[in-house]
Amino acid sequence: MSDDNKEKFNIAYTSLAVGVVIIVLGLPLWWVTTEVYRAPLPYSRIAQLGFLQPKSVVPVEAIWLTDESDATESSAKLLMQLKANLKPVISDNMTIIDYMISTRTGDEMEMKIAQENFTSLVELDRNLNMLSSESQGFRFYLLQANQIRSFAYRIYVGCFYSTFIIMDGDNYESIASKIQLVIQKIYVNEKVLKNTVASILGIREKKADVESMRAMRSTDSFQLSFTLINPEPHNMLAKWKIEDAIKVNLDPFLEALKNYSIFTVDSQVLYYSGLSMKPLQDHVTGSFYLTPTLLPRVINSIESRLGSHATSNPGINFILYIPETRFKNLHIRMSKNDSRMTYSFISPRWGGFVIDSKAHNHSSTSKIYDVDLKEAMKTFVAHLKLLLGIPKISISDKNLKFGKSDIGLTKWEYHCLLRRRTLENVASANQTLTSLAKLLEEITNIVISDKIKELINFSIDELDKSLHFMKIGDVLKAFNHSKAAVLNSEKAFFDSSLLELLYFPSDQKFAVYVPLFLPISLPVLQSLFHAIKFLYRQRKDKQKEE
Repeated sequence: MSDDNKEKFNIAYTSLAVGVVIIVLGLPLWWVTTEVYRAPLPYSRIAQLGFLQPKSVVPVEAIWLTDESDATESSAKLLMQLKANLKPVISDNMTIIDYMISTRTGDEMEMKIAQENFTSLVELDRNLNMLSSESQGFRFYLLQANQIRSFAYRIYVGCFYSTFIIMDGDNYESIASKIQLVIQKIYVNEKVLKNTVASILGIREKKADVESMRAMRSTDSFQLSFTLINPEPHNMLAKWKIEDAIKVNLDPFLEALKNYSIFTVDSQVLYYSGLSMKPLQDHVTGSFYLTPTLLPRVINSIESRLGSHATSNPGINFILYIPETRFKNLHIRMSKNDSRMTYSFISPRWGGFVIDSKAHNHSSTSKIYDVDLKEAMKTFVAHLKLLLGIPKISISDKNLKFGKSDIGLTKWEYHCLLRRRTLENVASANQTLTSLAKLLEEITNIVISDKIKELINFSIDELDKSLHFMKIGDVLKAFNHSKAAVLNSEKAFFDSSLLELLYFPSDQKFAVYVPLFLPISLPVLQSLFHAIKFLYRQRKDKQKEE
């Protein structure tokens, strides 16, 4: 073999070696190092969420506190009637509420307490609650009229988890109807729950749901801001002891909600900040008033002056407004022809507004006005309840009476709030996880990090736990797990790592790789082609010589 031919063989083998290294090692290495990392997700578990039933089981117990000999037989008949009356609540083909109904006669301790000669049902409610302070469902105590010294109503809804029904010759249908009324309209509020779930799922109602539009979404924490607006401090300097008022009127209410959310409170006083428009005037009385059409302008005129707070928490504003001197007896009317007056209104998902028109009626010659916050704080607490999602119960029944809580929040109201927010969180987390899984399956160049995987798995686990506690009637634990589920699902959905390669389509990849690989690949492929052609020709020539 000549030296020239030997050199050609060396070149051919070198070209083959380079080509093999690039194809066998280079291309796989490039593919692995540039591959989008996508952690495996539990798509099958997420797909099953579409078939889940966020069913909250509500235990209902009717208890006979009478000495009747046929109480056991009466309990059985009442049980049949209650099961016929209380049907499961269905929203969008999902069972969201189911009732676990039972009836019995009072146990030894309950009968002993009931035999005491109580002056009122308030006292009986308090003593029976001591037997079981934690919620074991809703209890309906059935009593005869002679067991209470005096009563002016037949149904008493207590401050805890008990309702007392005074029987006076009522049949089973009548007793069951009263229990059904309290359960469906007060304790559970079926209409509000159905509208809440429908709103989360995007189902449009023919008529706007006031409760869902007014209430704020459940979140970890809220910022409560109290503002005193004094537009004319040179004529009247208003002073308020807001710290004392919050401590007495608001702190006990917020303490009762400590497992629901964290509340931070601040306050401020704004001077020389009045209304940007002139209210309407009643020419007969000379007083000024606002109509519902003017109320949004009231909010707009003061909102920019409230300032911003260094927090990402949703804010709820409470405004106490001292009217200007020229606006005598400023109040609110539903219309020009309506003489009924009110001094407060609520702005959905924003806050409450109270007008202190008594400021200009005080007889003191001093320019300093000490604001009486007692009534204003009661109004603000009522506004806060509505904004948090605790519906106002309006039932026109003269035989029904509600117990009043010292802190402004009864146990059953808190129970109702937790159940509503649990169903809302479960539906929201389910929708978020399903949408995220669909998005990640359709767009293959989105990076799925281990963090996203952990958030999704944790959210599904918390969702399963919430559903479990909903089925056994433990509302507080179900709410806590549902809150964790929705928070983690939203963290996964809005994580910034999902956007890193989202806007890097295939044509841009081609524009990057062509200038990189084309100058290298063409000489390598060309030399590889010539090497193979040379070796093939040499082999063919050798076969001819033989």
